[in-house]
Amino acid sequence: MNSNPYRRLLLRTAACAGLGLQGLPARASTGKVFYGFPKGGLATPLADTVLPRLAGSYTPTLDVNMTYLPGNTTARAFEAVHKGPADGSQVLMAPSSALTLMPHLRTLPNVDPVKAFTPVIPLVELTFVFCIGPAVPAAVNSLEAYLRWVSDTPAKGTYGVPGLGTVAHLVGMVLARTKNAAINAVAYQGMVPLMKDLSSGAQPAGVVFLSSAVEGMKSAALRPLFSTADQRLPDMPQMPLLRELLATDMVFYESMGFYLPAATPEAKVNELNAAAQDVLRSREMAEFNRATWTRSVPVSAPQFAAAIAEERKRWLGVTKIERFTLEG
Repeated sequence: MNSNPYRRLLLRTAACAGLGLQGLPARASTGKVFYGFPKGGLATPLADTVLPRLAGSYTPTLDVNMTYLPGNTTARAFEAVHKGPADGSQVLMAPSSALTLMPHLRTLPNVDPVKAFTPVIPLVELTFVFCIGPAVPAAVNSLEAYLRWVSDTPAKGTYGVPGLGTVAHLVGMVLARTKNAAINAVAYQGMVPLMKDLSSGAQPAGVVFLSSAVEGMKSAALRPLFSTADQRLPDMPQMPLLRELLATDMVFYESMGFYLPAATPEAKVNELNAAAQDVLRSREMAEFNRATWTRSVPVSAPQFAAAIAEERKRWLGVTKIERFTLEG
């Protein structure tokens, strides 16, 4: 289960207004990008980096301001794009798990994400960290110490996740089962409110994107107990891996990418993919990756579709092992 299709594919192959974004011209927009969580977190600066730089290389012109439709764990955004025209003017930005893990856990009444969308391109690849915040005593500095603290203070045995049925939720379930730990998930509507509660001490622990926790980790406000990556992070070699702590080959990752309605012509899918690939190879995107500890993987639309299909198959196996479901 340590396969990461995005890594293998890699081996194979400021908001804008007028002239305000490094000289990019003002332009009329006829298309929109929809996102199913609140504004903020990684998604907003990612969109602010990518969308203005698609100008001139993709038609229709996309609004540089992403449209946020939070609610029901991406379902509102899914429905908006699914019901819109399949001409490339309605784009979905979503975490890959919404199309690979979530379909195994629940059925959306108005849209089947597996059939409704075609993958275009992964914009960034993400990993998770299990962090504890100021609600946990400073002396707690390891997973085993944290689990002992939870055993002594069971009322504090909660960890935040950015939504039910997310990869972060699954990470916590695997940890709880493997360590026989009495910890329970508290679901938030996205990473932004979770990070607020974790940083303030309102939530003792959380499974969050590494990119979301970087600043808190640098200031020592947040203490990472492990990452879900397949190898230790070069900038934090002392942070253990979940697979090391659990003696397992499991790794957990996510991508944030573009998707179009399934009926969109292949030429339009490839046009958006090519335009986005150019952005991902830009100096500005390299700076974004460095600042957020993310990685961009410019691959073709068919390669991304194959990776999504493989990821969906992988999560099916994991959910069966963990008996993870949101229904019945």
